[in-house]
Amino acid sequence: GLNRFDAETETFTPFRHSASDPNSLSDDRVRAIAEDRDGILWIGTDGGGLNRFDPDTGRFSQYRGDPGAPTSLSDDRIRTVFVDSEDRVWLGTNSGGLNRLDRESGNFVRFRHRPGDPRSLNSDLVYAILEDSKGELWIGTDKGLAAWQPASETFRRYRHDPANRKSLSDDRVISLFQDREGVLWVGTFAGLNKWNAVTGSFRHYRHDPANPGSLSNNVVVSFAADRDLRLWVGTYGGLNLLDRASGQFRHFRNDPADPRSLNDDRVMSLFLDHQGTLWVGTMFGGLNRLDTATETFTHFRHDPADPRSLSFDGVTTIFEDGQGALWVGTYGGGLNRLDRSTGTF
Repeated sequence: GLNRFDAETETFTPFRHSASDPNSLSDDRVRAIAEDRDGILWIGTDGGGLNRFDPDTGRFSQYRGDPGAPTSLSDDRIRTVFVDSEDRVWLGTNSGGLNRLDRESGNFVRFRHRPGDPRSLNSDLVYAILEDSKGELWIGTDKGLAAWQPASETFRRYRHDPANRKSLSDDRVISLFQDREGVLWVGTFAGLNKWNAVTGSFRHYRHDPANPGSLSNNVVVSFAADRDLRLWVGTYGGLNLLDRASGQFRHFRNDPADPRSLNDDRVMSLFLDHQGTLWVGTMFGGLNRLDTATETFTHFRHDPADPRSLSFDGVTTIFEDGQGALWVGTYGGGLNRLDRSTGTF
């Protein structure tokens, strides 16, 4: 279900699905949350469609798919929810493409893949949605990248073409990021892509065993850009720092002989806090704090004998609140708040 946390009392209010209550959460498997300008929460579930949560009443309005209604939600399995700069709600689904909600009518405009139509969505499986600084909407799918064309309500597609070295490096687009210089970065299962808006082409960064300055691994899952505009890239083969001038990477990887190295190469999440400190969440090694001056890591691991250690070593998400507290979400160990003064959770 959904949980609302009260920071003052450090307690949770749970919201669960109830078959007898049509105003309850539609499904307990919550995959995505977004907030609009009015403070309304939009909650995407894996099987129960979309929910609109009004925090004033504590009630949910459900939006479900109906095979007989072409203006209903196209798929109840929602992967991502995005509210754009015009306060429109977009939904990326598991097999129903992209949906946009018309709030007045409660209907959905569906954008699906149509075989033979090069201006339709690349695929009905949507992994990621990003709006760039110019207001352009980018959609990552399992069959390439799409750019939304609002005037015609169509898409401009970008696919991998083995005969074109400036095409997308791989069609499985799993992560999108725009840095402070306005550059769009595209993470795939086969390398990193830098979008050139002038030429309409991509520059590839791939792992090359013969080049020690290449990307350390081709599965690109997370990004961060620091105050010096340096790009950090998290992969399944360690942390990478890009030298934009040379196009080469410096690697930060696990070294069993060095207790101050990254403690696991499978990087799941990256976060830069207000002090400019980079935090690295890994699949099996817990949380890492990088000291960029010494280029060493401080580790935070789960210790079964210490109830104030990290609850679980699989770190999937990191967030800093307005008071500077660091929150760490894990895959199986719940939620953690770090006390920076003591290094305990």
